[in-house]
Amino acid sequence: MNKRQLQSNSPRCVLIVSRDVIGGQIAGPGVRYLEMARRLSRIGHRVTLMAPDLQQWPEDGFSVAALTGHGFDRALARSEIVISQGFAYSAWTTATTGAVQVFDLYAPLQLEMLEAGPAGHRTEAEAAFYRRYVARRLRLLMACGDFFLCASERQRDLWLGSLAAAGRLNRANHEQNTGLRGLIDCVPFGTPTAPFPARGGTGGARSAFTGVGEDDFMLLWGGGIWPWLDPRTAIRATALAAEQRPDVKLLFLGSGHPNPGVTTGDRAATEARHYARELGVLGHSVLFNEDWVPYEKRVDYLAACDAGLLAHHQGIETRYAFRTRLLDCFWAGRPVITTGGDELSSQIRHRGAGVVVRPGDVEAMAAAIIGLRDDRERRDAAGSASAELGRRYRWDRNFTPLERFVDQPHTRRSRGEAGGAPGGRRAALGYALSVAALGVRHGLWRRALRKVFPGAQAP
Repeated sequence: MNKRQLQSNSPRCVLIVSRDVIGGQIAGPGVRYLEMARRLSRIGHRVTLMAPDLQQWPEDGFSVAALTGHGFDRALARSEIVISQGFAYSAWTTATTGAVQVFDLYAPLQLEMLEAGPAGHRTEAEAAFYRRYVARRLRLLMACGDFFLCASERQRDLWLGSLAAAGRLNRANHEQNTGLRGLIDCVPFGTPTAPFPARGGTGGARSAFTGVGEDDFMLLWGGGIWPWLDPRTAIRATALAAEQRPDVKLLFLGSGHPNPGVTTGDRAATEARHYARELGVLGHSVLFNEDWVPYEKRVDYLAACDAGLLAHHQGIETRYAFRTRLLDCFWAGRPVITTGGDELSSQIRHRGAGVVVRPGDVEAMAAAIIGLRDDRERRDAAGSASAELGRRYRWDRNFTPLERFVDQPHTRRSRGEAGGAPGGRRAALGYALSVAALGVRHGLWRRALRKVFPGAQAP
């Protein structure tokens, strides 16, 4: 099927597809696509946002629809551009659609799965199935995408390698004279355009937890607990700091996931609680919020905390990660204590927005906690630097490359690239057959369809 003819500089009909739920409780991917829908609609495009479970925000100027197979087909038929992570609709549709396809690669899923191992799966065989599934699907995306997004320059280097292997770094793209940014560009996770709202005092969110006082030094672990993160170092460092400064508290803000189909972090969260109990700090120095905090309510917890805290393991996932949970700390102007190795920890160190320690260094993290707790002037200076990072990563600035592409989209065909739909169809067929064979071999096919495509089309 030929790509649809697109008129320059006219409002586009854009379909944004999220595999994550978008409602009162919402995780990182859902936040990203909600903000994307808001931004593209505000600059004049006709936007439809689809997700397995979502709600309409009255102030937003875009349409919402439940992600079902039939509903997706109808929405795609009237859309010029479709934006997704590349896993929300079938391989055959990916290879044959006439819509312009933008694939968002801001979360390197294949690296997360390597670090997670069997977490979230019933058996190692099932985990291996999903790793192979993702690898095959990514090869299809590299062949069929018209434009790609990533979160950082490090990630862009990673994906340029994949695109090179797929034959996409060719003369047709090079002659655009954009350093290949017409093929793939950086759209980091962002912060709201509106300033962080002022809050009087800190008691609101703190009062929900027994034993937390108005004057305690509160550290906030924003978001969930995943296998590639390191809550044990954070818990042990807090315990050590609390031995000298009993008013130090650490709150894990998220437990589980708003999407019940995402179980990757269940074991990690359970083990973190057990470890805090073993150290004798559970419910005293280390607290766990039992429910996922609604998106609009996170402001109360950010206002109540004195600093953000995050720890991760040293590994390949960390190298290419973009820790989205830290963006809220930047928006709120809170200093951050974190382990190094990722993109944002480099920014924190370079701009003085907090303290960065080596992965697994409990003593250094405990010293950093005590240092910020005791030195108000240092804490305020780091908070100001953090707020400056927040302004740098505002959504309305981050979306500029995507806005530019949506305003004047170009495709593989319009750029004169060789290949296209026929090769994509062959890749889709090979992908579907190989995944079917894996599913039959491990007896996972039906569960895989429900888990990977909740409410959406089968592969």
